[in-house]
Amino acid sequence: MNYSIVVCIYSVLLLCIVSHIFGTNGLYSNYYNHRLPQSSPPYSPRSQITPVTSYFNRYGNRREINRQIIQSESINPIYGRQSPSNVLYRTGSRQDINFFRNQSNSGFISNNPVYGSQSPSEVSYGSGFIDQSELTSSKPSYGGQVESDIFHELPVQRFNYNQCESSATCQHHHTCRDRQIRSNNLPSKLCTMPNGYTGICCDSQQSTRFHGYLDESRIEIDLNEVKQSIDELAKFEYQLAKNKIRVKTSSSAFFQQAFSGGNDVTLVEAKNAFSALVAFQNFVRRKKLSVSDILETQLQIARTNLGASCLPKPTCVVNAVYRMPDGSCNNLQKTAQGKAISTFGRLLPADYADGIGKPRIAFDGTELPNPRLISLSIAPDNQNGNNQYTLLMMQFGQFVDHDLTRTPLTTTLKGRSISCCDNVVQRNPERFKHPACHEIEIPVQDAFYRSKKQTCINFVRSAPAINPICRFGPREQMNQLSSYIDGNNVYGASLEDEQKLRDYRGGRLRISKIHSQEFLPLNPNDTSCQLPRDSPMKCFLGGDGRANEVTDLTILHTLWLREHNRIARKLARMNPAWNDEAVYQETKRIVIAEMQHIIYNEFLPMLLGPRAMSHFKLSLNNQHTKSYNPEIDATIVNEFAAAAFRLHTLVPGWLNFHDVTKADKIQGQVLLRNQFFQPELLYHEGGYDMRISSLTSQPTQTFDNFFSTELTNHLFQTPGQKFGLDLVALNIQRGRDHGLPGYVKYRELCGLARPKSINDLKKVFSNAHVAEVVTQMYRSLDDIDLFVGGTSERHMDGAVVGPTFACIIGEQFRRIKRGDRFWYENADQIGSFTELQLDEIKKSTLARVLCDNSAVDYMQPQAMLMASQRNPKVKCDSIHIPRVDLSPWAGYR
Repeated sequence: MNYSIVVCIYSVLLLCIVSHIFGTNGLYSNYYNHRLPQSSPPYSPRSQITPVTSYFNRYGNRREINRQIIQSESINPIYGRQSPSNVLYRTGSRQDINFFRNQSNSGFISNNPVYGSQSPSEVSYGSGFIDQSELTSSKPSYGGQVESDIFHELPVQRFNYNQCESSATCQHHHTCRDRQIRSNNLPSKLCTMPNGYTGICCDSQQSTRFHGYLDESRIEIDLNEVKQSIDELAKFEYQLAKNKIRVKTSSSAFFQQAFSGGNDVTLVEAKNAFSALVAFQNFVRRKKLSVSDILETQLQIARTNLGASCLPKPTCVVNAVYRMPDGSCNNLQKTAQGKAISTFGRLLPADYADGIGKPRIAFDGTELPNPRLISLSIAPDNQNGNNQYTLLMMQFGQFVDHDLTRTPLTTTLKGRSISCCDNVVQRNPERFKHPACHEIEIPVQDAFYRSKKQTCINFVRSAPAINPICRFGPREQMNQLSSYIDGNNVYGASLEDEQKLRDYRGGRLRISKIHSQEFLPLNPNDTSCQLPRDSPMKCFLGGDGRANEVTDLTILHTLWLREHNRIARKLARMNPAWNDEAVYQETKRIVIAEMQHIIYNEFLPMLLGPRAMSHFKLSLNNQHTKSYNPEIDATIVNEFAAAAFRLHTLVPGWLNFHDVTKADKIQGQVLLRNQFFQPELLYHEGGYDMRISSLTSQPTQTFDNFFSTELTNHLFQTPGQKFGLDLVALNIQRGRDHGLPGYVKYRELCGLARPKSINDLKKVFSNAHVAEVVTQMYRSLDDIDLFVGGTSERHMDGAVVGPTFACIIGEQFRRIKRGDRFWYENADQIGSFTELQLDEIKKSTLARVLCDNSAVDYMQPQAMLMASQRNPKVKCDSIHIPRVDLSPWAGYR
């Protein structure tokens, strides 16, 4: 007893000493609180130079960070009252588990629902056969057992499903009354309908299928009905405007909708798609048809009096050496395939509540669990750094995503933002709720939002789009970018965008000069940045409209702008006879090739791991390749854009500021909420270079179900506000909005075991407690959202993500590589690089791009891996960071 008292006294004394040393007024207090002089004014062209250290005097005070984090504490409905960073789960440490088993030696023959009963190496793959060597692992999962799944490669364009037995017919899954077919081993019931759509084998006696025949030549859409629906919507939106129901410009919802983009072209296409959906629904209702009836007849919009809604086919120059800015004419057989302002593809058919467009519901017909409650329950905050990968890995992933996907939200017919959580709307939703609203209700258990007197999170459905073949069918979503790795984020996704960014001198891109350094051009008309109205600082203009979303994303946009101009200057000096157009196009071709090489040589191997890289044949060659296949559709699939490539769990809650010359020295920290649409840092001298040093020194977060409250409580939070949006809840709701089937369906599609019980989930999830919570929240395992299941999986050996997301991401990047006619390794194309040029391109590294376009003197050769004995920081002029020699371009053309 006395011993315990003595220990307690000593503990208190020790605590006092430590508090004195490290406390607010202690010996090292300035190091942690960064109480710097406040005399330096913000940057202006006429003011004195402002050091970057003054920046985090305002945003990086450690006590302020702690205060704001403490304010984020809430009573978690699952874990009780606690700090988000102190959540402890019941399970032990994470383990690197590989789900693939080597069964080739036992003569295993796959009965894959996609390919039927055959050896994996015999799968027909468009042209010729693709080696489908099985992936091996000897590492056991929980309980010492190894899953007996094979990670089968997905098909090229269309899944060649088995045909139905004689007693069943292949129909759209919403027309089959047998609900058991949707919940029991779905892939074994999948089939291909006559029009190429994926359907379900359904007993003909239980079908609602209409057995009549529709003669397309006689179909007339009642345009008066369509016009009436649009007129009613216009009148309704007029009432909203009259009652001043709109998104406030200072709100997080405003910045979310600005983030999604949209322009006059997308507005017209969305209106046409809305008209087609209305016509489709009216036609089905009037003819008393099922969705399957319409799909099986392959009813073309072009063959109705709505044909003017179909986009005209692009006009192509067959022997063009360079890409079109919008991605059109890449595939000369299908010239619109993969172009910007088109629809996403799908790996599985859409699962809408009504088969046409209403957001997905549970299999038993009830509503799915509240997305915010799911976020609170299984996505708490726990700053769990991954000491293997740098923060640059996460940020580069977002930059890549912004070259591939951008989905506009629905707006009013006049292009205005839609408010779903306005007080007037909440009090009288029947009168004022816009049909595009699918807001997220704040649950009663939510202490954080309830304390801010919030009742819902604004959520507007993604804008609809007409599919490329202009056929009636379920609702599809629009991608504003091309589906190829072609630098849309640097050069824009249209000729008009590109023209705004070009300098038209020496092949260079436009710039602004700040402290004598090159930055993105200023965009004075952009109101999306959270900058003081009287400030001389402005938003930046990038190839992608989200360039100002977070500071580190702006950094990468600036990095590649500088890389383009650096190469352009060299090519212009080497080839004085080249005009501006020649220098620009050749520089753009080189920069895109560098991007492609870095993505497949550095980024994807880390993200997917060696087995998925090998399985999807994503590894690069040492020489030219002839793998281009025009039958492979590179179109970005919905599952990739709306779930699998949303790597938000990697995002930390605060950003460290590492010294440029001593990267292990942290000079300050800033909360993520202070970085949204606030490019102010780049106006401070040294800010850009300090962020480059920080991105390559701070570890990223671990891929798991933990998400920072900076994303789940403070997304797009504006100055003066105490809350923002919840990104996890938005991701879940977006998947339902897009009609993505449940997580279990994608495991089956990828050849992975279908979890049938909580014990099955515990084997594949990284945390057993999450499996318990998920089974309590969802009425059926088939209801689990793809984003929820994918982020909860245990990661694969040598990979960041788990097997389901690795399957979707790997398949997408396989299509991008093999379906791109301008892929940098391709041989025998008009725009192919020479052997010497290709050899130089393959020397490209992200470390070299960073060194060449910043003031950083030391860099680890693998910039997305943390510095270590195997990956030590070296001088930028070291042979370990090779340079791309541009001499093979001298006199070329």
